[in-house]
Amino acid sequence: MKKIISTCALLFIIALIFSAHAQKRVTAPSDRSTTQEFRKVQFGLGLGLNASTLIADWGVDSYACYGLNFGTYVKFRFTKIIGFQPGVQLSTQGINFEEDVSINLVYIQVPVVLKIYAVRGLNFDVGPQIGVLTYAKLYNPIDDTKEDWMDMFTPVDIALRLGINYEFNFGLCITTHYNIGLTNVNDADDRSEFPVNNGVFQLGVAYYF
Repeated sequence: MKKIISTCALLFIIALIFSAHAQKRVTAPSDRSTTQEFRKVQFGLGLGLNASTLIADWGVDSYACYGLNFGTYVKFRFTKIIGFQPGVQLSTQGINFEEDVSINLVYIQVPVVLKIYAVRGLNFDVGPQIGVLTYAKLYNPIDDTKEDWMDMFTPVDIALRLGINYEFNFGLCITTHYNIGLTNVNDADDRSEFPVNNGVFQLGVAYYF
């Protein structure tokens, strides 16, 4: 865990230094448009929908839980094909069961992704994501109760973030991501016998300034 955090922090610092150096470069007028297009820093805001689940052998029928995600990001475009983007986002997710029983979770997540640009604005994301659990409730509609389940889940979730996006030249971006949970988030006594992993599909829009 400490190694992952340290690696992400190191990548972020390297990106800051590289970006600052790229911005200070003095170029000829003919090269200036290329530099401005591919070596710049942009700040973005994003909003999207989640379709999430908790992957486990529940033994009963389960369904996707729909929620929201929103956050802010910093995009570093180094070359025509390579970029780097850390961010911070809030994500509501969980799982639904029969009779509308549900587990509702809220994470503050820090994705750190490498961006690979293909054709025009089409690009791909891949990288780690660290999530900190801030809310966990079991909702039972039969007696209309919400039971605190913070002790049932690990406080931190590590995921692999994969994405396909399209960026328009006026700042708008259409985003799709799938977060593959790598951490067994079950923190109950049966943790080793009953692994539980997050799985979240995200569809959204972002705008970069």
